[in-house]
Amino acid sequence: MTTARDGPGILRARLPVVALIAFATFLGLWAGLVLLGWSLPVVSVGFPDWHGPLMVNGVLATLIVLERAVALRRAWAFAAPVVSGGGTLALLTPLGPMLGGVFWIVSGLLLTAVFLEIHRRQPGFHSAVLTTAAALLFFGNLTWWATGDVPAMVLWWVSFLVLLIAGERLELSRVFRLTLAKRVAFGVGAAMLVVGPVLSTVTLVPAIATEAAGLVTLGVWLLLYDVARANLPLPGRPRFLGLCLVSGYAWIVFAGALALGTGASLPGLVYDAFLHAIFIGFVFTMIMAHALVILQAFLGRSVPFTRAFYVPLVLIEGTLALRVASDLAGWDALRMWAGLLNVVAILSFVLVLGGNLARDRLRWIQDLFHPDFMNVR
Repeated sequence: MTTARDGPGILRARLPVVALIAFATFLGLWAGLVLLGWSLPVVSVGFPDWHGPLMVNGVLATLIVLERAVALRRAWAFAAPVVSGGGTLALLTPLGPMLGGVFWIVSGLLLTAVFLEIHRRQPGFHSAVLTTAAALLFFGNLTWWATGDVPAMVLWWVSFLVLLIAGERLELSRVFRLTLAKRVAFGVGAAMLVVGPVLSTVTLVPAIATEAAGLVTLGVWLLLYDVARANLPLPGRPRFLGLCLVSGYAWIVFAGALALGTGASLPGLVYDAFLHAIFIGFVFTMIMAHALVILQAFLGRSVPFTRAFYVPLVLIEGTLALRVASDLAGWDALRMWAGLLNVVAILSFVLVLGGNLARDRLRWIQDLFHPDFMNVR
């Protein structure tokens, strides 16, 4: 985690990567709207197909590797977020996904190395899960680069993100002194999320069934045993954190049950509902839950929480429910609008977060000119 010893120079060194994450978010959301059918300019003929790779690698994986590099505090570890962010720029070159894929393969390998180092320092079940998740990202990116077929390899990315988040929550749940039976139950769900992507290289339908069973197993496990429930009665930021986590767990249970009931094996409306229940309903709400902690690590100072954070949470939940409903009902026009509202909801979170940061910085500057500054500090 960032400390006071990091200084402004170290913070400035991270800004280019943060800028690349913001740029990838813009491109990824733009490509998503084009994919939904909105008439917007495109960067290239295959631009809509960049939506998934950009959001997973350019945004989520780059954010994860940056956060882990900050925590590890090793110069070589910062190569991972630089390479991962560079993959977004590589997409814009004449070589496009071929070059971008190489960047993301390397970044997946570097992230695996980072987690191996963390596991060496802090050996345990949770760190083994995190290392396995990173390896899934590497193999998923390798598969995408080799085939160019997102539906054929998307389970690698799903398992990477779900296992990574679940592994981090497992670490925090150790305060409850988990029994052997509970640890075995977690291991069974995690194993299914590893088998699913591997099986998808041979046959897709059984792979999706295995993946779906793993999602339901881990989602129910997290609902029952994660520390999130203990936060719900508490006021302020802990309650917001708990609500984000519990809603996210409910969404992966829903996604797994949906895939078990329908197969969701081919690109289409059910497939869209399945993926966005995971990537928006689960992954993005996890980002919302931990955004203040991540920013505190990057900035070296606490970031205030306000009730305004509930606005994007409600918007995310509502617009995602509308999108899933329109997918399952086959209402294409409503689905387009729901997708647009998803983007608005995500941007509303960015605005609330930015507004809180700006107010906090303004308050800090005002304190500098306070007549009793020397006393109050």
